[in-house]
Amino acid sequence: MDEVSGQVAGQVKAGLIPSVMRGLMPIFLPTFVETYPMIDIRIVQGFSDMLAESVINETVDFAFVLEPPKHEGIEITKLAEGSMVLISSSGLGLKCGDPVRLPDLAPINLVVPSPNHTLRRNIERRIWTKEIHVSRVLEMDSVHGMIDFVANSKWATILPLMSVAHDIKSDGLCINPIVEPYLEADVYLINLMQRPLRATAQIFVQAIQRELESISKVDMQ
Repeated sequence: MDEVSGQVAGQVKAGLIPSVMRGLMPIFLPTFVETYPMIDIRIVQGFSDMLAESVINETVDFAFVLEPPKHEGIEITKLAEGSMVLISSSGLGLKCGDPVRLPDLAPINLVVPSPNHTLRRNIERRIWTKEIHVSRVLEMDSVHGMIDFVANSKWATILPLMSVAHDIKSDGLCINPIVEPYLEADVYLINLMQRPLRATAQIFVQAIQRELESISKVDMQ
């Protein structure tokens, strides 16, 4: 890290999962780049497995993931606890913001991420155990696409709260916290043990952590 006219200067190469990219970056990044104009940022989006490989290959300095890899050379830090929410439109008939028990709902048309996504395995397990009742399933490999689709249909999807944190007051989406089954969406920071984070990376990570912590306290009503 260098100091240029009193400004922190350097580079950040970060890997982000789609939920962080969609939910945090549109609000977080404009403020960050204005606050730190001398920090050059490179962002790579990918699923947790791909981002772990990017850390190992040193394509990125660090990454935010939902499922930390089992690799002895990677340092894992839990940044924030998160939860999953049911996302739909008003067409599904739920009262927005109310906690829902998925086993009590009638079968729903559910949009799920691809098998490459960590969340897919968790959701499928709950379908197999009859904790989520579905009538139809549609697979889509895009968090943006899933949210846009359910906003314009009578389908629903299940994603981390952080992916729609800034849509809670939106008229286009109905967002309900899930109280049963419990579906966690904790966020982990991963980086190589042999490459501790530089000061610029630490600034970026700490700013993201503050944003994640504020999301966990958001009023869903």
